[in-house]
Amino acid sequence: MLVEKRCMNCMSLLEDDATECPYCGFHVNKTENSEEYLKVGTEFADRYVIGNMQSYSGATARYIGFDKIEKTPVYIYEFFPANISKRGENGEVLPLEGSEDNFEINLKQFRQNARAVARLRDLSFMVPVYDIFEENGSIYSVSEYVEFNTLNDLLKQKGGKLTWEETRKLFIPFLSSLSSCHSAGLYHYGICPSNILVGEDGKLRLIGFDIPSVRVMSTALRPQLADGYAAPEQYSFDNELSAATDVYSVTAVIFRCVTGNAPPNGAHRNPKGEDLLLSAEIAHSLPTHVSEALSAGLQPRMRKRIESIEELRDKLTTGAVVSALAEETKVVGIAGAIKELDTEEKKPAKNPYALYLTLAIIVLILLITLVVVIFIFNGGNKKPAEDTSSTVETTLVTTTTTTTEPTTPVNIVPDIISSGTNYYDLTVSNNQRVFSSFPLEIAGYLYSDEERNVIVDQDPKPGESLEEGASIKVYLSLGKEVTRVPDVTGWNMEHARLYLEALGFRVEFSDASDPTIPFNAVVGSWPSQGNLVDSDNTITLLINKTVPTTTTALSPEENLDALS
Repeated sequence: MLVEKRCMNCMSLLEDDATECPYCGFHVNKTENSEEYLKVGTEFADRYVIGNMQSYSGATARYIGFDKIEKTPVYIYEFFPANISKRGENGEVLPLEGSEDNFEINLKQFRQNARAVARLRDLSFMVPVYDIFEENGSIYSVSEYVEFNTLNDLLKQKGGKLTWEETRKLFIPFLSSLSSCHSAGLYHYGICPSNILVGEDGKLRLIGFDIPSVRVMSTALRPQLADGYAAPEQYSFDNELSAATDVYSVTAVIFRCVTGNAPPNGAHRNPKGEDLLLSAEIAHSLPTHVSEALSAGLQPRMRKRIESIEELRDKLTTGAVVSALAEETKVVGIAGAIKELDTEEKKPAKNPYALYLTLAIIVLILLITLVVVIFIFNGGNKKPAEDTSSTVETTLVTTTTTTTEPTTPVNIVPDIISSGTNYYDLTVSNNQRVFSSFPLEIAGYLYSDEERNVIVDQDPKPGESLEEGASIKVYLSLGKEVTRVPDVTGWNMEHARLYLEALGFRVEFSDASDPTIPFNAVVGSWPSQGNLVDSDNTITLLINKTVPTTTTALSPEENLDALS
């Protein structure tokens, strides 16, 4: 129980006689949530106090809360799926009759998602999860309380859209973190401007992680799809979601930033992708490779779309531009360069870099001419031939050294991977872990045979060069991915297959006989329930192929199962 008086909308400390919060303007005496949500003042784990309900996403209620131990506001997320659960008299979450199995499946998925988000708290775009606990018939996760503006707010401040350069600076680091999320098996499926926060440091954070069941139209839960940002497959009843689904959503957000408008609703997209219209002004302002990346990332058909966040990031970066410039500025000989310089005033330059390269060549020609003149002049003074040769050689070497010397010192990257180094065992310098004086930066996490937090990948690779002061990006091991085999006894075989495959298992079937359960229902599994196994292992389901001997009439659903 809170002793001091606090605003239940922002958890700021108030005077005893305050009737309105001076920080958020909330009326102190009107602090009640709707009856379907937790009551204000409810306490959990003898630590957290529930405040106002902030938002609801179909399966998750988000409350502002207060941590009595740390004396700080927090966000508290409650698993409370609409359509399959209700609020009990004492505030507990109860599955609706007939929805018990569905409730349990989604509860496990919520737990799995919460744990995945908690593991990835070191990613720069994550809002850290501090605690996960089970109480009240549900699961709760507790995260840091942040007061950042959303991307929607930033767009309003900027007049509705951003330049490509502004967008690039925001989203290239964001895409790197999202790619690491996918590597760890965590997908969002709900990326939109209202789920992206913009920090004072100019970095983006991603919120709104939820269970996949609320990101599609084909489940019993209330769908939460962002108009214009949800991919076409999320409106379908027969398509599975994948990394390409997040590719579509984040590309749609970038499209919104640079054009001022979201793409058309995913449910009504032209299958050929010909309904993305750009004004002439916008089309001319975007580099060609960016326009091509946006088109490829927003393809309605998954098989034609960019498949991964990493590929999208590569297509949006300037690597494509550098390659194009290299082709455009390729010079065959000095005569070609002189000819291009002569025609400079007759037509506009296609590229400023080509002009710079041409000027550099002309300067080089002048230097060579100067050397030749010096050579002739020294020869006229009848100096010995060996001395003249020495003078010329020295002049040429000096010129070459001046034009090729790197402007930024580089170092050779050491091999961190083979050393089996635990990231957190390394020393800290200037708030960064260092390896052989090289600063390190966590770029992501990967499942591997190494122990947790051992460095298993790095960028740049060993032996490559790195500019002075730059960080080596490293990937830490999450350990070997293991999952406890769930109990699917009695489930219909197809239902059980979909669930296990969603957890990452490969599924095989074997016939069995058990007349006490419905036809095509799961009798058991191998490995059996409760065993810890690698998530990509094969689970063999034993399926009943004997018609039940019970005299009880089968339900319509069971009759369908028996006929399938």
